[in-house]
Amino acid sequence: MKIALLFPGQGAQKMGMGLDFYESFPHVQAIYDEFPLIRDICFKNENDGLSHTLTTQQAILLTSVSMASLLKKHLSISAMAGLSLGEYSALVSSEALSLEDAIPLIQKRGSLMQEALKDHETGMSAIISEELELIKKIVAEANRVGVCSIANINAPNQVVMSGSKEALDYAKTKLMEAGIRKVIPLRVAGAFHSAYLKDVSQPLKEALQDVVWDTSTCPIILNVDAQPHTHSFIEPLSKQIYSSVLWMDSLKALEALGIDTMIEVGPSSTLSSMIKATCPNMNHYVVNDVPSFEKTLKELL
Repeated sequence: MKIALLFPGQGAQKMGMGLDFYESFPHVQAIYDEFPLIRDICFKNENDGLSHTLTTQQAILLTSVSMASLLKKHLSISAMAGLSLGEYSALVSSEALSLEDAIPLIQKRGSLMQEALKDHETGMSAIISEELELIKKIVAEANRVGVCSIANINAPNQVVMSGSKEALDYAKTKLMEAGIRKVIPLRVAGAFHSAYLKDVSQPLKEALQDVVWDTSTCPIILNVDAQPHTHSFIEPLSKQIYSSVLWMDSLKALEALGIDTMIEVGPSSTLSSMIKATCPNMNHYVVNDVPSFEKTLKELL
């Protein structure tokens, strides 16, 4: 059995995430107690922190890493991957980056994104269709109207586009005219993984250069190229902020490494449908609370 841990991105948050782990395992309690402000956002949504990008991202990271730390005590992990923000959870869980460095790094990343998007009316939309080449063609056409690009290729039937409101509206019209009926606006803070963020990739790179990096304990499939990496993370992470997230290809890359079991680790189960659609024969588990953790261990040990 070869196991991979997978970590979700923003949108996985919920109030009370990780609380039952905190109450059940002293090891997890110690991790959360190092970051009391974020801990209280996770458990009580202190100061409405789960509604704000900067603190939400830190809360998801802290929760995901805490849960993964328990799994690593019992299971041998062969690879990891994370969706956008989740990539940082994978980096911490594989010991390439410390949690102490990752928390302020995520805050810096989030503030750079927020600053880059603040003067623009932008958004993201999910497209439910298997017509990937048609979607790419229409998105490229919409990019002549305003900023528009493919932010995520999540599964064979799920693509996310990102850009200006004008360009997204244009693309939606053209997609529906072409017979694609499900184009769903997402409740996000702006056009993530788009050209709007290209100018902040350099200050992000500088922040990435200011922290200590190590070789990861296992390969991490990175978003920008869907290839396994164990070191030299700075360049791909600085590009990730404005590049497409190749999540479907990342899941296939894990299969190519011989992974036969994927464990989704984090506050919810946002990755499940993507895993099932992309790797239908994969053994797949979700760990998002203590009962699911215990059930997963019982079946895998």
